Amino acid sequence: MNINKFVRGLSSILPTRMKALIRVLLPVRVKRFISYLVMRSVDTNSIVTMDDGRKFKVIKDGLFMRVLYEGEYEPLLSSIAKFLIKNGDNVVDIGANFGWYTTLFASLSSSGKVYSYEPSPYASAILRDNVELNDMRGGVKIREVGVGSQSSIELIDTSNSGLAHIVHESNNTTTQIKVVSLDDDLSDLVGKIAYIKIDIEGFEFFALQGAINILTSTDQPIIQIEVNDDALERSGSSRNQLVKFLSKLGYRFYEAKSEGKSLVHTDAKYCSDMFCVGNGQYSGRIDALI
Repeated sequence: MNINKFVRGLSSILPTRMKALIRVLLPVRVKRFISYLVMRSVDTNSIVTMDDGRKFKVIKDGLFMRVLYEGEYEPLLSSIAKFLIKNGDNVVDIGANFGWYTTLFASLSSSGKVYSYEPSPYASAILRDNVELNDMRGGVKIREVGVGSQSSIELIDTSNSGLAHIVHESNNTTTQIKVVSLDDDLSDLVGKIAYIKIDIEGFEFFALQGAINILTSTDQPIIQIEVNDDALERSGSSRNQLVKFLSKLGYRFYEAKSEGKSLVHTDAKYCSDMFCVGNGQYSGRIDALI
């Protein structure tokens, strides 16, 4: 039996909530074995098209398997973003990987601009391919740099494109990258950024430290952020440090309800993904989701 056809066919008949439950309940070793089997049979010369018309180059990557076989990636978070981003917005995607969110944001704000940060040479090349594939070059500015608290040169481990992260020792899987602060790189956009999505394997706190001017502007951007306690600890920060930092800037925290496309207030102690809302013109957008 062709494993590609089998997995895709099974995925097409299962409800989204059931697929999410299966991902939670399956042992890690089983998920890794299934991922290994399907990646071996992937045709990397093909293109996959989503229901919303976006196209992606097929790659042998664990994160991309969900896009290939389920036709979606982080559907709940993506659905919330669709309500929060408006046409004409300037949006920042930090940790863009293969471009799921970058292309989503560009489709939502076709007359705005998406600033997409991806330091991994491998992932950024695929990101460029996908942006071009969707004819979004005019609306997306790709920056092959990391984002941190200040401008510097760092080492990044690129052994896993979806989990690339800054390290302190060189080996055969590391490459040197430039790191910039958002305040320096986007200084002309202070007060003009509506939305920031950030997922950079534990270095979120440092990246947001380097955006203090942007985050304290009269119109504070909404922040979509992944919170991974193990990754934060590995990078030298913590959930408590991150939450305190954003709270002092006036941000409130919300998480998506799995039962529907809505948000509920959270103290941010346990949620893995959250939406941070400050003050100014963009804050009112969550009203319809609460």
